[in-house]
Amino acid sequence: MLCWIDSAINDNPKKIEDITSAEILLITKECIFEYLKEISWNAKKLKLKSDRIRNFGDKSFGDIDENGVKFAYSERLVEKPINLIIPRLKLREISKFSNRVNNNVSDSK
Repeated sequence: MLCWIDSAINDNPKKIEDITSAEILLITKECIFEYLKEISWNAKKLKLKSDRIRNFGDKSFGDIDENGVKFAYSERLVEKPINLIIPRLKLREISKFSNRVNNNVSDSK
């Protein structure tokens, strides 16, 4: 499940009532893997990219508009994760369920 708080009554919402607009997506990892295969990112290619980023300082993290994904390397964290960023619009398209909530009114897929 992915959730974006698009707007709230303040910059640090503490209660559900503070949120004025949000989007929720339910998406399976299989849907994500299928999308990645469609754009030519299989497990082997992802592993090679990860190794190049970690071991050889490859800083070409990709163009999200051109390639459909982008990589983000969090070097400051202990785990040093490499995250794969997929645009929200694409995640919405491949999700099993989506729902936008605006001021207690929802609009589901």
